[in-house]
Amino acid sequence: MDLLVFLTWFVAQGGAPALAYWIMAQIEWPETVNREWQRYMALVLTGLLASIGYLAQVAMGYSPMPEGTRGWIEALFYVGAGAIAMVTNQVVHARLELNSPRPAVAADAEAGAAA
Repeated sequence: MDLLVFLTWFVAQGGAPALAYWIMAQIEWPETVNREWQRYMALVLTGLLASIGYLAQVAMGYSPMPEGTRGWIEALFYVGAGAIAMVTNQVVHARLELNSPRPAVAADAEAGAAA
């Protein structure tokens, strides 16, 4: 694997989210910071890491340098938002599905209570 392939994977194919979640897992969080906020912080970190990877691509000449301030803002927005979008479905799943009781579990509990 060469640097171009690595940076492409890192920016656009899941490397930044993987590193962000690994970093977040290494931090000992105080009890006051709940899991949901940790997930949101991981999203922000994902966008920042992907943007850093994109800047490395531009510095190495693998990607064209954006023209002007507006070009830089749009390029960094697209990269950061794209990386965040890769893992947003996980946050939504955790928020909606994992925090609610599953129907099968609730039915099993009711059947056990009736017996």
